[in-house]
This record gives sequence, structure tokens and C-alpha cells, in this order.
Amino acid sequence: MSKNIERALLYVKQPELFRLRLFADGLLIGVLVGAVIALYHWLLESADHLRPVLYDFLRDASPLWTAGYFLALLALSVVVRYLMQLDSMVGGGGIPDLKGVLRGDSHLRWARVLFGKFASVVLGIGAGLSLGRGGPSVEIGACVGAGVSRAAGRSRAEERFLLTAGAGAGFAAIFNAPLASLVFSFEELAKNFSPQMLMGVLGSAIAAGFVTQEIFGVGPMFAVGSVPAVPLGGAYLLLFLLGVFSGALGRLFNRVLCLALDTWGRFVPSLGFRTAIPFLAAGVLGFLLPEILSGGNFLVNRMVQEPLVFGAILVIFLGKFLFTVFCYGSGVPGGIFLPVLVLGALSGALFSAAAVALGALPAALCPTFVVLGMAGFFAGSIKAPLTASLLIMEITGSFEHLLAVVCVAACAALVNDLTGGRPIYDELYERSRGQGARGSRRRVMAELCVAAGSAMEGRCVSAIDWGAHGHVMNVRRGTIELLPQGSLMLKAGDMIYVLTEEGELGALERAAGEASGGFSRD
Repeated sequence: MSKNIERALLYVKQPELFRLRLFADGLLIGVLVGAVIALYHWLLESADHLRPVLYDFLRDASPLWTAGYFLALLALSVVVRYLMQLDSMVGGGGIPDLKGVLRGDSHLRWARVLFGKFASVVLGIGAGLSLGRGGPSVEIGACVGAGVSRAAGRSRAEERFLLTAGAGAGFAAIFNAPLASLVFSFEELAKNFSPQMLMGVLGSAIAAGFVTQEIFGVGPMFAVGSVPAVPLGGAYLLLFLLGVFSGALGRLFNRVLCLALDTWGRFVPSLGFRTAIPFLAAGVLGFLLPEILSGGNFLVNRMVQEPLVFGAILVIFLGKFLFTVFCYGSGVPGGIFLPVLVLGALSGALFSAAAVALGALPAALCPTFVVLGMAGFFAGSIKAPLTASLLIMEITGSFEHLLAVVCVAACAALVNDLTGGRPIYDELYERSRGQGARGSRRRVMAELCVAAGSAMEGRCVSAIDWGAHGHVMNVRRGTIELLPQGSLMLKAGDMIYVLTEEGELGALERAAGEASGGFSRD
């Protein structure tokens, strides 16, 4: 038996010690991620403050200065193109790539991706590309987790937990939202709950939040403060309508984003042109509609404090929507997490402005609907309503909006379901698999949690196809260990430990976590 497998068996034989070690490793990862994200956040915030000053100068300066600025944008695009060539995972947002790594479809070269993603996102978003910092922060955190895992000689199975811990730390650090980072790690990345994973993410989220807030003084990304609560009564009908409205827009965003990816790939195959065009477009839009540049968190803060008129909101929404899919479709580094939240805020502003004009909503509740729209659009696009709800709770710093947020997020997620939609990150992950992602043949110990209604629930161990190289090593039901005999019938909540190859992880995780048939030997 290899040393890697022997190390992996630790969490079957001594789960308490394994969880303690994961928590300790998570604390270390969180400290490192917090420091990296604090620098990353400072650079991007500095760029957001300097950009308007630069454009004010260029408007009054000689045309030669403007020409020089566009040449500088071209030079930045060349640097970003070079960084993208370091590794295929440098491009895009990062979360779909991380899903591929966690499911064994690809291998993470953490140092290259960490450097390339950090530098390219700072240059791209700093130049004004309408992309987000959230997804790259998650990937940067995962890279730090991988680095710690390999430096400490952890097993491949343990590395998957530490990757998720690093990703959760990146989320917690960039959004100042440790609770939402926990839920995001389970709801979007792991797709199941694991006590082992909980300890790693818990440690990393605590440490990352402490480092960014208490040591480096990083404030919240959204300074919305306290907003009025929606009173019980007729206003709740408007919440359901807001959920449908923002969810439909989120679903539309997913479709247009995939169309943009197809269009760029078909008509602009050259990587040089695909990086240069968005940079030049950002330069032009900086003179015409500067509100849509960069991630846009400043725009949310402005709308909460000073509600805009309907016409202005509509123009900014359309511009932000189109420029975001334009930039992301080109493949340049940057995510959609933050733009999705900003578009959600704009959708809430549109809805509330129309409702106020019709006399259906008091103007004092407009800031509240801006914030609730963020949850709706997020749930309609990313289809993670629990993460959306908790994130909004932590953004507002109050749980008095919990019922309203859940109403909006649930309705938005249902709109995605009823229209045949899928979570955008799952769609992007499947696209990346179709572009040549291959499964790894490295042996790992996988931990699976049997979900209610999944293909594994109610089946005997011998009736399940564990893959060509899968072997069930142990089954844990609560605190009781069960022998993995062929006649053992699996129940919801069972923890299964399977020795398999990384390339087969995805199919096993889907069988354990999704309600589907056809995964048996029958």
C-alpha cells in the first residue's frame, strides 16, 4: 500500500485526530489567504479610486495623452495574454476550474495559477473590465490551500479538503462573510455536507476574516449599512414578484453569457485579439459610461444611499449586463460573482422604482429592494439560495431581513428550475470538460455523503457501480462504523469512504448527492 493511501486511511481509523488536523491546517491557510486577499483587495480598491481621477484628467488633456492611455491599455492586454499562457486556469473566473480539480478532472499547478490569476485580475479589473474579484479570490484561496497541503506532505484525499478550506477562506476574506463562505463551500463547491470539510473551512474562514478585518483593516465590500425591514402584509406580494423578476433576469444572464462564450470562440480565435478588444472597449466606456466599469460594488453603495431615477438605472443595467458578458465571454481573467450581485442590485432598483411610480411601494423601502434584488439575481443565476440569503444577511449586518431574503431567493431559484436552467458555474464547468479536460488517474480516498433521494440511497453496496477502480473501504452511520459488505443497504446520511481514481470522483459524487437513477449494476 502506498504512503499516500496509508495517510488517507487516517480519517477512517482516527476521524477525531483527522478533524483536529484539518482545523489546524485551516487556520494556517486562513492566515495566508487573508494576507494575500488583503493585498489583492487594496490594489483593486486603489484602482477604483484612481480611475475616475485619470479620466477627469484625460477629458481636459491633449489628445496625445488619450492616445498614450490606449497604448498603455494595449500593453496591459499583452501582459495579461502572457499571464494566461502560464496555465489554462489563469483565464476566466476560477470557480468552474476549481470544480474540475475537486472532481478529479484536472490537476492544479498552484504556484503558477496563484501568481497568474492574482496579477492578471488586478491588471484587468484595474483597467476597468466589468469582471468580479470573488471567483478569483476563491481560486487564489484554493491555490494557497494546495500549496500548504503539498508543503506539509498531506494525502491527496486531505488535499481536497484543504483546497475547499482555502476556497472558503478566499470567499470569507473578500466578502467579509464567514458564514456565507461555509454554506458556499458545501452548497456550490462540495455539493454535500461533511464534518471533516466543515472543520477545515471553519478554521480557514475564521482566520481569514480575522486577518483581513482586524490586522489589515479591510472593510466590507458593500457599505450598505442598515436598511428598513419589509413590513408584513401586502408588501410581501411584491417580494415574490421581485423574486420572479430578478430570477428571470439571472436566468437570462446565464443564457447570454454562454452565447457570448460561443460567439467569441467562433469569431475571434486569436488570444491576442480576445484580450486586447475588452481592454480597448473599457477605455472607450470610461469616457461614455464609467459607472459600468470594474466590479461595481461602489455602484451598489451609491444606489442604497442615493436612489437613481428609472431611466438612469435602466441604462446602467443594460450597459453593465452587456459589458460583463462581453468581457467574460472573451476569456480574460476575472469572475462574474460580483457583477451578478451588482446586476441584482440594479434589478432591485428597477423593480422598486417602477413599484414606487405605480404607488405600490413606499419610497423609503427602495434601498431594501436594492439589497433583496442581489439575492434574487444571485439565486436565479448561480442557483445557490442559501448562500445568497446568508451573504445578504452578513452584508446588511442584520437578520431582520431573513424572511424577506429567503422569499426572494427561493422564488428566483424556482424560476431557474421551472425554465430548465442550471447553475451557471455547473454550465461553465461542463463547457470546460468539453474543451479537453481529462480525468486524473491518481488514487485518492474519497468521502461521500449519501443524500436523500440520491441514486445510492436504498441500494445495497454490491448493487452500486463504484467505477472500474473503486473500492469501498468503510461506511459510517452517525458514530457507528459498518462493515462495507455487499448486502449492506445504504441510507441517507451515511458517510462512505471509497478508494478510487480522481477521474472517477465526479460520477461517484453525483450518484451520492443527486436524485437520479441508472447508477447500479442491475
